[in-house]
Amino acid sequence: MSDKSASSRRRVCLTGATGLIGGQIAAKLVERNFTVHCIVRSLGGRVAHLRLLAPHARLFEASDLLERSSYSDALHGCDALLHIANPMFAGATVETSVNLTATALEAANDAGIRRVILMASMASICGTQKRVDPTHLWCEDDWNDEMGSVYSESKTKAEKRAWEIAERNEMRLTTLHPAMAMGPLVPSQAPTSTVAMLLGQLRAAAQERGAYGVVDVRDIAETAALCLQRGESAGHRYLLASRDQYSVSEVIEFARQACEAMNAGVNVNPSYSDGSRSVGAKPASDPSKVERLLGRPLISAQESVRSTVAHFVHAGLL
Repeated sequence: MSDKSASSRRRVCLTGATGLIGGQIAAKLVERNFTVHCIVRSLGGRVAHLRLLAPHARLFEASDLLERSSYSDALHGCDALLHIANPMFAGATVETSVNLTATALEAANDAGIRRVILMASMASICGTQKRVDPTHLWCEDDWNDEMGSVYSESKTKAEKRAWEIAERNEMRLTTLHPAMAMGPLVPSQAPTSTVAMLLGQLRAAAQERGAYGVVDVRDIAETAALCLQRGESAGHRYLLASRDQYSVSEVIEFARQACEAMNAGVNVNPSYSDGSRSVGAKPASDPSKVERLLGRPLISAQESVRSTVAHFVHAGLL
């Protein structure tokens, strides 16, 4: 795509740009001819990947995201807010997470911004539905009705608060609900969140059990960009998750196969043993709504794990 002058580029404010998902979204939006105002906690932090996107990604330091005034400079002149920042990986409380989301949306409202995209989670969708009906496929109509963890409670309550604020202020809100995000990092980006967790599993530093849905971070970024470009996505929730769930042992096996195919010479977590033989639900989710938006199927879990592992190998992390 040919570059346009700065004055013709739509401006978007992005929180959480230093993270796995935020970094991919920043890169995708610059590619799509947006100027991105990235809010970061510190200009001396993990921002190398964002500096590579200059001049179309500008960095704004905001040390306290619970203060509306911290957003003012970054929101100035923007057409939309993408709120990705997630304090739960830093051990924040449910109240802090909910207040962070509310503060970001109220700050956008103060700036006259009517378009907001919120990075919610699959955790605000999945509740007791499959226990009640084993044939049920989780979808956008579902809400988490048991909130069995601090993370699921925070994401569910934060999303509900966002919809309340949007309705009260006539904001056009879209929420995205990713499962376990995997996929390659953008250049110069450090592993964080779920990709860092996967790296730990592959290095034999972790022995987690359980199963989860998978989504490629590139699909999340593409969905966010499309939602900005398509006004009809306002008012909708989009579940981004593989149809099947995968156990940790299955994901590790995908990684082993990827290393063998690359002749990487890496012995992936040889000590891992899933004594419980955890098996994810197959099928578990219905991704058809987001696939219609994308105009194609989601990237498969196997391909997402393969590309993540390839990034680790090429970066010398495995």
